[in-house]
Amino acid sequence: TPFSGVRDIGEWVAVVSTRHNSAKLILEMVWTKISHYFKIGMPWGDGLHMDSVQPLLIAKGIETPQAAGWHCNWLEFKEKNLIREDDASWQPSAISPAAITLTDIMAIRGGYLPLDDGLQNYISQKHEKDLQVIIDELISTREFMIERNHLRPIHAKTHILTNDDYSGFVAHESERFDLWC
Repeated sequence: TPFSGVRDIGEWVAVVSTRHNSAKLILEMVWTKISHYFKIGMPWGDGLHMDSVQPLLIAKGIETPQAAGWHCNWLEFKEKNLIREDDASWQPSAISPAAITLTDIMAIRGGYLPLDDGLQNYISQKHEKDLQVIIDELISTREFMIERNHLRPIHAKTHILTNDDYSGFVAHESERFDLWC
């Protein structure tokens, strides 16, 4: 979809500023709903063009033993700081060689990667990095999640491209990924 209002881990963008026609964004949201409901394509082109927006209100889910709710952070900018490029191009998330190693092992293990001491030792020896740092890197792509002490893809299909230097890119959107390649 053209609307994934995320920022950092656990943070969601609730309000944005745009230099474009806001009615167009609303129309694209409606088109997206129709597209998903009827499983048909909609008229917004190849999907590589993205309108540039500036986050203004960030919401983060907070849970305590007594309650759960949202912690909201309002961002204020001077007008000169809101000036930005008109648009941007979609690209998949870049990941490190260590993250590629984890995705390779995950694929071999059927999509679920047990997070245990053996894996920590292997990653420490091979990449000289802490396993949690690499897990956080993969989760920050919004393509992977933790489920019952396993790392796994969020989507049914996840596409990974490995570069010559063993770094790579990851995305779940087949059409955009193919066009970007």
